[in-house]
Order: sequence, then structure tokens, then C-alpha cells
Amino acid sequence: MRSPLQIVLFSLGLLLVGSGVNAQSESGSKPESEQESKLSWRAGHANALIPGQEVSAGYLSISNNGDQDETLVNFDSEAAAMVQLHESSMSNGMMSMKHIESLLIPAGETLEFQPGGLHLMIMGADREAFAGESIDINIHFASGAVINATLPIKNLQSHSGH
Repeated sequence: MRSPLQIVLFSLGLLLVGSGVNAQSESGSKPESEQESKLSWRAGHANALIPGQEVSAGYLSISNNGDQDETLVNFDSEAAAMVQLHESSMSNGMMSMKHIESLLIPAGETLEFQPGGLHLMIMGADREAFAGESIDINIHFASGAVINATLPIKNLQSHSGH
């Protein structure tokens, strides 16, 4: 039986496919668009899972080397039920975190994900996938471009939040 979250994610996927967003075939044979070739990622990792938890944080840098602005709109991974963009910030001595629906990456700019700032919240994590050396994250843009990032799993001596 599928969880309500899985049903929502599946429905959202059908909605995106039905709205004309190009999906990559399972064979990976979709030719890379010109804009996709101008989008890249580097220097990433995902935190190892803490025993009893199904949530992790991920960090990387995403560069837009194209001549058009790009907007991040979604992330997904076979290693988790949901991946969201979050931002942590300090206000009045209290750390808070909020979900970011979309984020503009201006042409020629790089977006840095790091502890205490922008990060990926990886929820409903697959323990078996996180027991490996890395996980794959798909990064979706409003233009329809999709890039794949392979984030190594980083074991932490102590977990200090996001």
C-alpha cells in the first residue's frame, strides 16, 4: 500500500508529464539540451543518517554558466521519499528553517548550499541507499532542464543540525 506522500508525489509527476515537461527515459538516452550543458554542480555531500532517523541534509554548489537566468523548482531522488530546498537563518538568537519553493540562479552565478544556510532536506531516506557511498539527486529547473548530482555520503562524528 502506498503512503499518502507517495501518492501525492506520483500525482505531481503525472501532472508535470501531462503539462509538457520533458521526462528522461529510463535508458538515459535523452539528448542533453544546450541549457542543461550550461548547468553544473560540484563539491557536494549528503550527511549520513543518524540511527533511528530518516532525514538527512545535503550540500552542493549549483552553477549557471549560461546566458539565461534559471530557476530551481524541484529535487528528487530514488534514495528518499522527498527532497526539498530549505534555508536556515538566525533571527533574534533563534535558528529557524523554511522551505523554499523555487530559487533563481542568475546567468553566470553559482548558488552555494552550506550548513546554516541553503541546504537540501532529504526526507523519508532509504536506509539501504544511505548505507552506500553516495546517492543521486535530480535537480529540476523551470526551463525543463534536469541535471543529476551524485552526492557522497559523509559520516559525521556528531550531528549538529542542518
